[in-house]
Amino acid sequence: MAGVGGHDYEIFLYDGMGTVQLTNNDHDDEYPRIYSSNVVWIGGDGHDCEIFLYDGSTITQITDNDEDDKFAQVYGSNVIWYGWDGNDTEIFLFDGSDTIQLTDNDYDDKLERYPQISAEMIVWFGQVGGAGNDWEIFVAVPEPATVGLMAMGLVGVFVARKRKKLHR
Repeated sequence: MAGVGGHDYEIFLYDGMGTVQLTNNDHDDEYPRIYSSNVVWIGGDGHDCEIFLYDGSTITQITDNDEDDKFAQVYGSNVIWYGWDGNDTEIFLFDGSDTIQLTDNDYDDKLERYPQISAEMIVWFGQVGGAGNDWEIFVAVPEPATVGLMAMGLVGVFVARKRKKLHR
């Protein structure tokens, strides 16, 4: 939860045994999200808002640019948010080691909001074409290689069930 440490907001973690202060700086740290031992939040760097990740032992600054990064969510070691790509805002994923830009379009994704992540699924809502009143739900679709692996896994499950029925 965010608490007041001096004159700015700081991030605290209760781990079942006690409270640990994760941040202690002169900038606001806000909007923590937690999954298992991973905590992600929006923190100021003196110029704009950046994304930070605590993995149970180390704090890593995921973003470092001149624009605000917002709406961070965490699932496992994956972090999702929206931020600036140099032209407009886009949806980004940090997979524990690399940052991957998930969207790349010609309209301002400030109209795409509140990305959420669960397992390998990523969703957000936004305006189609970037204008008007047509709000839609967007889903990040796995790469074809991932879909192929999932299909092979389903075939394997089907074959295993078939064999189990034959051996009864």
